[in-house]
Amino acid sequence: MALLERAHQAFRQGDYGHAAELFKSFVFRYPTDPRVDEAQFYLAESYFRQRDYDQAIAEYSFLVENFPQSAFRERAELRMAEAYFRKAPPPELDQTDTETAIREFRRFLAHYPNSPLADTARQLLAQAKERLAEKMLIAIRTYRNLEAWRAERLYIRLLEREYPQSTARWWARYYLAEYYIQQDQPDSAYTVIHEIIEREQDLPPKLVRQTKILGLKYGLWPFRRPRSSS
Repeated sequence: MALLERAHQAFRQGDYGHAAELFKSFVFRYPTDPRVDEAQFYLAESYFRQRDYDQAIAEYSFLVENFPQSAFRERAELRMAEAYFRKAPPPELDQTDTETAIREFRRFLAHYPNSPLADTARQLLAQAKERLAEKMLIAIRTYRNLEAWRAERLYIRLLEREYPQSTARWWARYYLAEYYIQQDQPDSAYTVIHEIIEREQDLPPKLVRQTKILGLKYGLWPFRRPRSSS
């Protein structure tokens, strides 16, 4: 129909506000049309492209619930999860939306393990988990500034257990090395410092640089392993 084609044209031209109006008009005018699910999906996409993630989630959800056989359902489920991730605030703020996104990404991968979109879902899932790891790292730094060493150590262990693949985990390892030095445990500090430096190619340059400086300052790198004090 001409209305649907006009909506797609507006979408292709990046006029997402106008496209949303046209897709919405099509959905309301022709609820039994064979392409109504397509219009519903692109209505949601139009809101997503405008970063109106709450409205996009509502429209994707409507498609998933009301058009279970739609060819657009799979894409809608992934986009809905991504919308939760995109609308979440920075790591220092509440991460309820990120946690919801993680649940949705995992559910998508469970339902569609062989989907062409599965790699995208895994990448977004990793990014969402990294954000939660960064939030935990902020807590570690806060306890560190307060000299609450026991709480800091607890959060370091928790971060390493929950997010072992995250970059934040390696920053936590650096803080762990500092903790060992403060506790007069040079052997333990040596192990962590060399563990970080050995992965130099995979880690942020700033982290590796600070680790080397720490090792040089206390004679733990590149010199031979110290003997722990008795």
